[in-house]
Amino acid sequence: MSWIEQIARRIPLRENVALYRKRFVIVFLIIFALLAWQLKRQLDSRPPEVLLNLVLDAFKPALIELDRVWSTPDRRVASTFAGSIHQTAALAQGLVADTICVSSPGELDYLSQAQIGLVAPDWRLRFPENSSPFTSSIVFLVRRSAAGEIQDWPDLFQANRRIAVPDPHISGAGQYAYLALIHYTEQSVGSYPLKIAESLRPIQFLPYAASRSSEVFLRDTQYDALLTWESEAQRILSEPDNSDFVIVYPSFSLQIEVVVAIAEAQVERRGTREAAEDYLRFFFSPEGQRIIETAGFRPRDALYNATRPPPPSTLHTVEALFGSWQQARELHLSPNGSLARLLAYRQARSGGTE
Repeated sequence: MSWIEQIARRIPLRENVALYRKRFVIVFLIIFALLAWQLKRQLDSRPPEVLLNLVLDAFKPALIELDRVWSTPDRRVASTFAGSIHQTAALAQGLVADTICVSSPGELDYLSQAQIGLVAPDWRLRFPENSSPFTSSIVFLVRRSAAGEIQDWPDLFQANRRIAVPDPHISGAGQYAYLALIHYTEQSVGSYPLKIAESLRPIQFLPYAASRSSEVFLRDTQYDALLTWESEAQRILSEPDNSDFVIVYPSFSLQIEVVVAIAEAQVERRGTREAAEDYLRFFFSPEGQRIIETAGFRPRDALYNATRPPPPSTLHTVEALFGSWQQARELHLSPNGSLARLLAYRQARSGGTE
């Protein structure tokens, strides 16, 4: 074959290659256009911005309404409910959330520590009232059959009593209740571990947070009283089937200071800071405070707080009785604290776990 014939055969081949390339480019552009159109369609129909909120279970009656009123077609919030201490631990262990609402400043102080850094060190300054939209207190929910005999702290320690308390390891109410119990006990018998353990024998720690503990207490007639939130006790009494219970306000109690914060790293990564800040500010708004008061809590706004009589108990903060939340935790709630010693003593006496 001459070189002229070889060239003649290659020319159609090159023309075919060029044609195939042109067709490939056209097909590629069509596919790219279809993908771009599909992506735009998905973005245009994307669901509204969803905030993720961790919240203590006792706040559920108010928060459901707060979430409903705050949400719009362009934004909404998904709240998960559990014991306050459980929620704090979940966030520290990596659970994704934009905001958190817990039962004590000590929990947010823990989350703001440098080695954790999930909450801003100045979290108290980010919202009004030191970022505490409302308060409550620990009261006794007592079976009517025992109401005449349980009026104050000394009455809880009678040998024939069984007093239910939420688990301090997962429940903010449980921690407040235990701190009130240990404060009274140490004032009565001193700080001797064996005397404290014997004094607290009627106290039974249920393995649940506040709301679940209420359900168990209502069903289980072996318990004479439950230490819980004022709001939780009022909610129970508002139900028609619970006329066999009464609320007892002890002579003193601990003031529960519920606090809120933004999970700093999470909102930066998710781009939700503006929505998260607006959501938590709503708690402090007149409408938010009204909703909180309606659910049985004590809002910070004097206008709405004044609609309810003050609690008969003399209220103390944890800081006033123990110096700080850190000191209270180290002395009583840490692995070496009085609660751990009490449970170890009980386990040793019973030969098993409580």
